[in-house]
Amino acid sequence: MKGRGGLRVASLFLLYAISVLATGGHYQFALGFLRVAVFLPAAVLLWKGSSGPLRVPPYFLLLAGFCLLAVGHAFSSVYLWVSLQHALNILLATFLLVAVVSLCDREEPGPLSRWLLPVLAALSVMEIAVAGAQRLASGSSRPHGTFSNPMFLSEFLAVTALFFASRFLNERRKPGGGKIAWGAGALFFLAAALTLTGSRGVVVSLVPAIMVLAVAHFGLVRGAKAFLLFLPVLIVTGWHSLSRFFTPDIYNYGRLVFWRSALRVFGEHPFGVGLGGYKYLWFTSQEPFSQAFRHYEKYPVTPHNEYLEVLTGLGFPGFLLFAAVLLLPLWYAARGWNGVPDDRRWAAAAAVSGLVLTGTNALFNFNLHEFGIVFTAALLLGVLLGSLPGSALGERVAIRPFHAKAGAVFAFLAGLVSLSLLAGALAMWRGESLLRERRFDSAERAFLAASRFDPLRAVVPDALSALYYKRFVAAVRERDPSADRMLLSSIRWQGKAMELCPLEQGFPLRQANLLMEKYRRSGDRRDLEAVLAMADEVLRINPYLAEGMWVRAQVLLDLGLIKEAAGTLERAVSEEPNFCRGYAKLAEIAKWTDPSRSDVLEAKAAECRQSAKNRVLEDGERWLVEEPGASPR
Repeated sequence: MKGRGGLRVASLFLLYAISVLATGGHYQFALGFLRVAVFLPAAVLLWKGSSGPLRVPPYFLLLAGFCLLAVGHAFSSVYLWVSLQHALNILLATFLLVAVVSLCDREEPGPLSRWLLPVLAALSVMEIAVAGAQRLASGSSRPHGTFSNPMFLSEFLAVTALFFASRFLNERRKPGGGKIAWGAGALFFLAAALTLTGSRGVVVSLVPAIMVLAVAHFGLVRGAKAFLLFLPVLIVTGWHSLSRFFTPDIYNYGRLVFWRSALRVFGEHPFGVGLGGYKYLWFTSQEPFSQAFRHYEKYPVTPHNEYLEVLTGLGFPGFLLFAAVLLLPLWYAARGWNGVPDDRRWAAAAAVSGLVLTGTNALFNFNLHEFGIVFTAALLLGVLLGSLPGSALGERVAIRPFHAKAGAVFAFLAGLVSLSLLAGALAMWRGESLLRERRFDSAERAFLAASRFDPLRAVVPDALSALYYKRFVAAVRERDPSADRMLLSSIRWQGKAMELCPLEQGFPLRQANLLMEKYRRSGDRRDLEAVLAMADEVLRINPYLAEGMWVRAQVLLDLGLIKEAAGTLERAVSEEPNFCRGYAKLAEIAKWTDPSRSDVLEAKAAECRQSAKNRVLEDGERWLVEEPGASPR
């Protein structure tokens, strides 16, 4: 790729490779780098371009409005830090989309159009190699590749398959054997997408995507006929996959349960709770069913539907903007399809079908939370918009220099915030490493630096609280008089974490344990009452949390309220039938009032423990069976 245009395309593809291949705990650093690498140069380009009026398609103004709503709404969200992360990702995707459109918006196809398919294929092959190695090494039936979820890998491979299929259909009448290679590539990547990870949402989403691809290449009538040839197979596979979404069980609650919960959240908060806020209202907004809470603290991060995520996060205004952002390009494609140049038609057809695939999969999965998928969608959308005639996008709107400079300042501030967040993430990662090495002084300095760079992130004061608790335990063991001071510092930092994220159930639960430790040392009844208040707060956030009910029952016993404690434990074992320790404590309480019932409960506890031996317990589930350690962490 020669020339400045080729260099810009190479830089864009480098960022794309980082977004797709980054994984695990280091993904936050890659994402932070992407933000800084995009926002700061964008600020410079906007400032330089503000010398005269800029003329942009109306669609860009719609994107700008959605970005401003996401950023502004973060400050009224349930958890500001999480909502701000989502808003920055939306802003990042928007800037990348503008960059892609600018590189595609030419009379002649540029380097991006020529190199997109090879880059997609290369990244897909790498992902397949990584996933295959995972399967050989661990025997996992659904390897992740470098994506955080097998579903994302399946969607990415399906997009690549659609591009190869579109190129095959474009070359089908040309002489030579090239078309065989395109067809083989389509089958290879499609087989990998459907067999390597087996995402149900992707299988269902391929039905409309393939139909759009057929219509784009053959026209409405012939395309429909071609699609009908494959319809029986698609119906069987699609219906089988779709039906599995709605079966509630202890491992997969069923999408309908998630979706009904999201609609309840929207009904109570029509203007949104902030992006990412759904999970904090999950327990108080959904209907329990048999064994739904077998897995300790199990809850969904999202409603597994991006449209409902936006509806609950940004409310009805945000949902309308989001729907317009997704649907308008399809309308532009339908209106301007005849004006797409012949040499770009196959790529534009693949882009449309890929966008349909992603948009449909968003009905069932949280695919737009994974930035590798978001960047892929931005590339597809950019290729489509850059291939359409200018008339299809409507008359361009003039942007005054003042507004362009304001946009430059906004991008610059977003870059500075991203740089600070990246520094905070690095300091936090360093502090965690030092804490594992028990280098408490160095870890404290790292966590304090993280709190300065990233003051809104609740896990930073939570980590400082954990650090001071470890110091407290060491001081108690060594009979150091500073023990009480360490415990008070731990309580103070835990309170700060609760202030930043008041609906995170783990924070008040840990605070309750810390206050219980303080009560054991002081004997002050007021500390015990504070523990009870924290336990009640935990159960307000999550009415089904067995550990919260356990703490509450323990406090009630210490206060002499035996009947109330027994009632709390009865509720705990009814919500969590595998709470073996709950049965044992109830048997202990009943021993003095109802010996026969005590025997029944002891037998129930023994049966529960025996059942637990016959299955693999998750870390949290062990707490339900075994006695806890000394640490409340």
